[in-house]
Amino acid sequence: MEFTLDSVIKKEFGFNNPRIKKINGYDNANYIITTAHDSYIFKTYHYDSDLLSILEAENTVLLHLAENPHCNFPKPLAFSNGELIKVISINGFSFICRLLSFLKGEFLAEISPNKTTYQSLGKVLGQMNKKLNSLNSYVLQARKWEWDLQYFHLNKKYLPDIVNPRDRSIVLYFFLQYQENVTPELRNLRKQIIHNDANEWNVLVNDKKVSGIIDFGDLAYAPLINEVAIAMTYAAYDKENPLVYATEVLKSYHHSNPLKELEVKLLYYLIAARLCTSVCNAAHAKKVSPENSYATISEDNAWKTLYKWIRFNPLDIENRFRTALGFATHKAEPIEKALKKREKHISSILSVSYKSPIQMNGAALQYMYDVHGNTYLDAYNNIPHVGHSHPKVVEAGQQQMAKLNTNTRYVYNLLERYAEKLVSKFPDNLNKVFFVNSGSAASDLAIRMAKQYTQKQNLMVMEHGYHGNTQLAIDISDYKFNNPKGQGQQQHIIKTDIPDEYRGKYSGTNAGEAYAIDAIATI
Repeated sequence: MEFTLDSVIKKEFGFNNPRIKKINGYDNANYIITTAHDSYIFKTYHYDSDLLSILEAENTVLLHLAENPHCNFPKPLAFSNGELIKVISINGFSFICRLLSFLKGEFLAEISPNKTTYQSLGKVLGQMNKKLNSLNSYVLQARKWEWDLQYFHLNKKYLPDIVNPRDRSIVLYFFLQYQENVTPELRNLRKQIIHNDANEWNVLVNDKKVSGIIDFGDLAYAPLINEVAIAMTYAAYDKENPLVYATEVLKSYHHSNPLKELEVKLLYYLIAARLCTSVCNAAHAKKVSPENSYATISEDNAWKTLYKWIRFNPLDIENRFRTALGFATHKAEPIEKALKKREKHISSILSVSYKSPIQMNGAALQYMYDVHGNTYLDAYNNIPHVGHSHPKVVEAGQQQMAKLNTNTRYVYNLLERYAEKLVSKFPDNLNKVFFVNSGSAASDLAIRMAKQYTQKQNLMVMEHGYHGNTQLAIDISDYKFNNPKGQGQQQHIIKTDIPDEYRGKYSGTNAGEAYAIDAIATI
């Protein structure tokens, strides 16, 4: 027998002339049911047997929390037959249906929260998690999906849906960092049932304090610290300074439900993973369902925060969090001690940059991180052509080294393919490739080839040039041989001025011609 939604509501719950209003949902249809005396939330889902089991587990969690004196949670309400979940055919389709109590209050997203608000959120979540610690669910333990941070890698399939290559690179970078820093520690983290989605539209507030938590549809059996990381993400992601309110959540949660040092160590990467999960799913939602604005509601803020997040030195973030919780911070050894260690086995001939040398600890694309928590914009380093730890370069290297890592004396297809692709970028008469392992070796080989072809010895170089650290490369490097400690300019080396319109002796529209005349004269 078929029913309309209105007839189902009246028949199952005995409501007279209820007002029914549809509200936003990520992947299911929700309705506010208003009667003369009260309001309710009616939730419908397209029938799926696995989903039915998850919803039954969700009801078990809500009933377990029902008597919590610190906060309100939705309560499952029974149908006419006493069941809390029912499969009903509406307009020819089978739906799983539930009725929940309606919680009054303002959404966190609709107010101007202060520190008290976020302290309240941390406290509520800590108390909620302590209550859930005694509850188990094999259904939730078996659940594996994209919004559970321990399965962050499942979001990789959405990367092609991120249109902007720069955006895609930063997400790829954090996938790499998660794999390196979080994945090895997953087995060492405390796990239990968590809410898993304390965002600003799932938190109710009354008088600037959290009064209720709703929408338990993202429940997960997951590392406990994920609950904190997710709440901190949403406390941070629409703020000019992402750390201020996020730290308040952390401190308050720790006071209610103490955290371990390992959990705090991973927070930087877990927060980044949640932001990446959000933008990956938003990109996919825009592709498959562009009209669903609810699915992309937080995308802009997530992107802004991601770009801020990568500028933070992970060590600095960890130390800030450790300080907030009263843990000892990581202290770097004095630079003098680090230099002494360096000089024990590394020659002092290999100079160190800057009068006050910098001891680096990590890097991310255009940024470098030192051991004191500082971040540097790297506009100087000449090694990583596409940025530090670029995820595509790292992945390509890992894949090849896992398969074959050898030299050009063996025959293998990759060598040919690489040479062919490289030659295709050059004019037709440049059709052979010599593979070497450094710029110094490349300079050396090029000079030997030129000498062999011309049968001449003289070489012309430009001032300030640096071409490597082999003897031949030093001979042609003004930067080296003209140094006070250098060997001096050899007789077969001719030097000319480098064209410099800014600081050189020629400027203006004819500067290039003037420098060219000087070069001819030098020859």
